Amino acid sequence: SRGGSQVVVRLLGLDSHLGISLQVGQEGSAQCRYLGGVEYSCEMPAVRSVINRVLPRYTVQVHAVVEGRADWSQGSVSYTYYVGESVSSLSPCSGPAGGSTQVAVTGSGFLAGDSLTCRFGSSAADGSPSPGSLDSWTQVQGRWRSSTLVGCIAPAASGEQTIQVQLSNNGVDFVGALSY
Repeated sequence: SRGGSQVVVRLLGLDSHLGISLQVGQEGSAQCRYLGGVEYSCEMPAVRSVINRVLPRYTVQVHAVVEGRADWSQGSVSYTYYVGESVSSLSPCSGPAGGSTQVAVTGSGFLAGDSLTCRFGSSAADGSPSPGSLDSWTQVQGRWRSSTLVGCIAPAASGEQTIQVQLSNNGVDFVGALSY
């Protein structure tokens, strides 16, 4: 619900790259930049309604708006916002370099689903992936236990090192950067 997710939109039936934006339900618009071919990258806005920000999931209809083409329309698609998850602790905080350790991630806002993902690696000061340990990041499927507990199997590492653990409800937007 905090917005900022990057989505790729494919618009068929346009002759050249034009300026586009997305109308995102009642939340406002998302400006998009042309990537090439029929693809655009758009940053989703934050949820405006206080009530909708506390729902575990909130789905809106998204419509593309093309500059200078009021007559162009291809309908809408659904986009689902999720309450922001947070990570507060790991247990255990270390394991053998060979991996396979069950790591309990505690926090809040965890949602059951196929997109629940843990990643192990190193991060830059801003939390983005940085080259280094584990060849940057290794992602593993999270096992939902409750809205406050997820299990992750630690991957193997090349020798003793400190790595970061992050979690995502949607497999795209990761939070946390706890050391393991």
